[in-house]
Amino acid sequence: MENNFKIAVPEGCRAEIKQENGFLVVTFEPEKWEPKDGDVCVSDRNTIFIFNGNDGRKTALHFALFNDGKTTYGGALNGNDPTGYRYATEEEKQRLFDALAKEGKRWNAEEKRIEDLPR
Repeated sequence: MENNFKIAVPEGCRAEIKQENGFLVVTFEPEKWEPKDGDVCVSDRNTIFIFNGNDGRKTALHFALFNDGKTTYGGALNGNDPTGYRYATEEEKQRLFDALAKEGKRWNAEEKRIEDLPR
């Protein structure tokens, strides 16, 4: 007999499925945060930023960040705990990109740089 079930995996998690004593056991674990330059991420303080490496002390550097209605370009995320960082959702990415556009800027993912919007 064939039975199919769909289980939603929470965003930012991965699922591990194993069989034990005739049952399927599903475990959800947060994805490990290992961003690459240009990934859009969120800090433990809900700061949305475009990752630009780290300074060797686990402090993330950014191309641009958006928090509390303010946009900042280039620098480090001071005072944040990198263990709480995660990848941004599509909605969070859009909030950052909208903030950039409001200032006449955009993210060029191919060249990994912030640039002025064409006039």
